[in-house]
Amino acid sequence: MRFLLICSFLSITCFVKSQENLLKIADSFYTEKKYFEASLWAELVLYKNNTATENMQAIRLKIKALKTIKSNIELSDFIANCYILDLPDSFRNDLLYEEILNDYLLKKYEQSINLSQYYLTVNFEQKAILELLKIISYNELQEWKTADSLWQIFSSKNEVKDSVVAKMYKNLPHLKSEKKAATLSSLLPGAGEMYAGKAFEGIANFIFQGASIYTGVAWWQRSYKLSSVLVAGSFWSSFYDGGKRRAKNLVRQYNKKQITTYNEQLNKQILATAKTILKK
Repeated sequence: MRFLLICSFLSITCFVKSQENLLKIADSFYTEKKYFEASLWAELVLYKNNTATENMQAIRLKIKALKTIKSNIELSDFIANCYILDLPDSFRNDLLYEEILNDYLLKKYEQSINLSQYYLTVNFEQKAILELLKIISYNELQEWKTADSLWQIFSSKNEVKDSVVAKMYKNLPHLKSEKKAATLSSLLPGAGEMYAGKAFEGIANFIFQGASIYTGVAWWQRSYKLSSVLVAGSFWSSFYDGGKRRAKNLVRQYNKKQITTYNEQLNKQILATAKTILKK
């Protein structure tokens, strides 16, 4: 369907005589909430590559359309391609701002942080937004110490009254060690799962490994030595190695949940606290 739409819109271009008409068509599609079609026609304006003013209008329209349909990956590629066009520095700065926001939405936090240092702040609101995005990005990267320092600078500079966020940065989530979980599982079957907070799995693993050892010993005493080694030994080895991997995975899941919950609450509080600044 998408391919047919592209072919159709390309075949019609020979009947369109002016760049202005192309922009009007793209804009009309956007007004009608046909955002995909609007982005295609805006792309055609850029393909024709006439004046810088018309190109900038087309770029703005396509960016709006892609943002509306939440096509962030396509938007990232589009913005990157726009830099090769002959555009004013001020507009390139606007593109950079859109790229920083889009990278953040794509969870490319490090890239979003790195690009923000090249952005020339145009107004107070954009500056504040980028500073907040940088703080939140550091939170997502679990670099809470850096984020805390930036938040203190932001709140002091903008005279933000804050006690909740500062307290939250002093009470970081308690994370467990994957290495410790694996070590515990090595020393005592099921201990790693229990450490990860899954007592039932830990007990079950302990029982299965114990049963494997008991079966192996019983078969060995009954002179079923080969079966004891191959069958019972294989079962025990599987549960032993699997238990260590499972313990590490459970700890990883636990930590992820703790980090996600903590960051959601922290970032929500940061935005709520800074909301008064953005309204000024």
